[in-house]
Amino acid sequence: MKFRLKNGKTEYGGLFSTSIVNERPFLKNEEATDIVFWDGNKEIGYIDEIDQELLRFYDLKESRG
Repeated sequence: MKFRLKNGKTEYGGLFSTSIVNERPFLKNEEATDIVFWDGNKEIGYIDEIDQELLRFYDLKESRG
Protein backbone atom coordinates (compact mmCIF):
# COMPACT_ATOMS: atom_id res chain seq x y z
CA MET A 1 0.00 0.00 0.00
CA LYS A 2 1.18 3.51 -0.72
CA PHE A 3 1.02 6.22 1.96
CA ARG A 4 1.89 9.89 2.05
CA LEU A 5 3.17 10.78 5.51
CA LYS A 6 2.66 14.12 7.29
CA ASN A 7 6.15 15.25 6.26
CA GLY A 8 5.22 14.69 2.57
CA LYS A 9 7.34 11.55 2.21
CA THR A 10 5.82 8.62 0.32
CA GLU A 11 6.16 5.21 1.99
CA TYR A 12 5.01 1.73 1.06
CA GLY A 13 3.82 -0.91 3.52
CA GLY A 14 2.40 -4.39 3.51
CA LEU A 15 -0.31 -5.72 5.76
CA PHE A 16 -0.73 -9.41 6.49
CA SER A 17 -3.23 -11.04 8.82
CA THR A 18 -4.28 -14.50 9.90
CA SER A 19 -6.30 -16.34 12.50
CA ILE A 20 -4.30 -17.94 15.31
CA VAL A 21 -5.56 -21.20 16.78
CA ASN A 22 -2.63 -21.96 19.12
CA GLU A 23 -0.33 -19.17 20.30
CA ARG A 24 3.37 -20.06 20.08
CA PRO A 25 6.39 -18.31 21.60
CA PHE A 26 7.72 -15.43 19.50
CA LEU A 27 11.25 -15.83 18.12
CA LYS A 28 13.26 -12.58 18.14
CA ASN A 29 14.79 -11.53 14.84
CA GLU A 30 16.55 -8.54 13.27
CA GLU A 31 13.22 -6.74 12.73
CA ALA A 32 11.36 -7.35 15.99
CA THR A 33 12.12 -8.25 19.60
CA ASP A 34 8.59 -9.21 20.63
CA ILE A 35 4.98 -9.46 19.50
CA VAL A 36 1.86 -7.87 20.98
CA PHE A 37 -1.65 -9.22 20.55
CA TRP A 38 -3.23 -5.78 20.81
CA ASP A 39 -6.90 -5.18 21.55
CA GLY A 40 -6.79 -1.72 19.97
CA ASN A 41 -7.38 0.00 23.32
CA LYS A 42 -4.61 -0.86 25.77
CA GLU A 43 -1.68 1.58 25.86
CA ILE A 44 1.27 -0.13 24.16
CA GLY A 45 3.58 2.84 23.67
CA TYR A 46 4.75 4.57 20.50
CA ILE A 47 3.26 3.44 17.17
CA ASP A 48 5.09 4.64 14.07
CA GLU A 49 3.10 6.81 11.64
CA ILE A 50 3.13 4.22 8.82
CA ASP A 51 1.96 1.53 11.25
CA GLN A 52 -0.92 3.81 12.31
CA GLU A 53 -1.93 4.13 8.64
CA LEU A 54 -1.79 0.35 8.17
CA LEU A 55 -3.99 -0.11 11.25
CA ARG A 56 -6.52 2.36 9.83
CA PHE A 57 -6.57 0.45 6.55
CA TYR A 58 -7.07 -2.86 8.40
CA ASP A 59 -9.99 -1.35 10.37
CA LEU A 60 -11.63 -0.23 7.11
CA LYS A 61 -11.11 -3.65 5.53
CA GLU A 62 -12.56 -5.48 8.55
CA SER A 63 -15.60 -3.20 8.80
CA ARG A 64 -16.46 -3.93 5.14
CA GLY A 65 -16.28 -7.69 5.77
